[in-house]
Amino acid sequence: MIINIWKKQDLDLVKELPTEVISVIETTIEILDEDYGTERTTEDLGGYVAVVDKAGIKQLKQKQLNGIIPEYIDEIEGAEYISALFLCSNDFSIVVICKKELIQSNEFNGRSCFKAKTGNMYFGGVNGFNVFNPDNVYISEFKPKIIFDNFEVNGSNKKDISNTKFKYNENNIKISFFTNDYMNTKTTQYYYKLDGEEKKWNTTKNNSIVFANLNSGEYTLRIKAKSQHGVMGEESVVKFTIKSPFWKSKYAMCLYLLFIIIGILINRYKVKKLDRLVNEKTNDLRVQMDKNEVLFKKVLTLEQNKNNYFINLSHELRTPLNVLNGINQLIKDLCKKEVFITPKRLSYYMDIMERNTSRLLNLINNIIDNTKIENNSYILTKEETNIVYLVEETVMDMKDYIEEKGLEFIFDTDIEEKTIACDKTEIERCIVNLVGNASKFTPEGGLIQVTVSDLGDKVKISVKDSGIGISEENKKLIFDRFNQVVDNNSEVKRGSGLGLTICKQLITLYGGDIYVESEVGVGSEFIIILPVNND
Repeated sequence: MIINIWKKQDLDLVKELPTEVISVIETTIEILDEDYGTERTTEDLGGYVAVVDKAGIKQLKQKQLNGIIPEYIDEIEGAEYISALFLCSNDFSIVVICKKELIQSNEFNGRSCFKAKTGNMYFGGVNGFNVFNPDNVYISEFKPKIIFDNFEVNGSNKKDISNTKFKYNENNIKISFFTNDYMNTKTTQYYYKLDGEEKKWNTTKNNSIVFANLNSGEYTLRIKAKSQHGVMGEESVVKFTIKSPFWKSKYAMCLYLLFIIIGILINRYKVKKLDRLVNEKTNDLRVQMDKNEVLFKKVLTLEQNKNNYFINLSHELRTPLNVLNGINQLIKDLCKKEVFITPKRLSYYMDIMERNTSRLLNLINNIIDNTKIENNSYILTKEETNIVYLVEETVMDMKDYIEEKGLEFIFDTDIEEKTIACDKTEIERCIVNLVGNASKFTPEGGLIQVTVSDLGDKVKISVKDSGIGISEENKKLIFDRFNQVVDNNSEVKRGSGLGLTICKQLITLYGGDIYVESEVGVGSEFIIILPVNND
């Protein structure tokens, strides 16, 4: 630093300096005041004291000094003025500047200095001595002002860029400037700060600043100068703006935000749609799996019923065959033993063989007829028939059989005659099957009642018993040839299961209907509805 002191009241500027430095400054000011008066100005430079630190010494080209002695006198600002340098400590020195003719010479004797009580300081040289009284010190208050000289934007010169808006690619700016302090311009120091880019002040001695690749934004360049006397000038300000490219502008940001929102909404819609489709597909698969599970259980049940059916059918076929084979083997043994067989005994054996043969033939016919009906190759021979008479004759032929089992039998009709087109043999077959089943599943002492009713264009035939009855869950299964409904606690033997199946198929061929009404433990009623005309 270099501090210029012109008057005693300015010593407060250096009150923190070492005592010996302040003492020399006071003495020097008194001498100058005595020799040149207290009205010194910067114009006449009659004399003033400058306190110089190490940096200031280097600026003044100081040589290595020791002791409080005048070291050298150097001409400054031409031949009219000279300066004398004194070393007061290791850190500070004092420079006295005055007119050349007021110095005895440019050479002083070592340690020839004296401070009088009056405050004058005496320094001896080869041609006499100089008296110095540093009293009134004047501090220069001149504040340098920054003047902008030229602006370059991407290499193009511009007079002024204040409040100018540049394109996003016009971001290389060079600013040239100078100050209105034309004395010692080499010692002028510049301070600058670009608001919007920097937070701290930067220093430079160059009178131009270059900003390269500036980002988009609003900028305020602040520049100020510090004079050679350490006085800081006022700030000079220039404001300019670098526009954002379109893809970084507010409109672009709004578009990006809009696109992002639309993308999110579309993505959410797709996700929801995908979730919905997945849920629908999952529900469909679950429903299909449930259906498949039901079908699988049905298939398993059907296969099990088929197995039971074929087992029962095998027993039904094997039973008459065993009887026939047994009678045949018995007769052969009797013949080998030459045992006489009486006609009565032989007739008994023949009746057994005839019944079992008929049973076997009936069973085989049922199998064949069932297959024909399922293949739509069964042929009905229809003729005009009195259905009342046909049903009555059929059940009356079975009356003795029913009553022998200890059952009561009743036949009733509300008409004497009703003619329909039908195959007498097949209708008789159905009636025999229904009455036979009723007698089979009705305990002794029970009742079997057959009724014929006129329904106009239809005829109703009912076979009702007081037997074991059928549960609700089994009502739909009794007409399936692969299902049999038998009381497990009953001693009644199983049949082939084809009787009701064939009845259902034959009645359906006639365009009629057959169904059952039953209650467990009360009895069952099988009802056949036949149309009068079934063309």
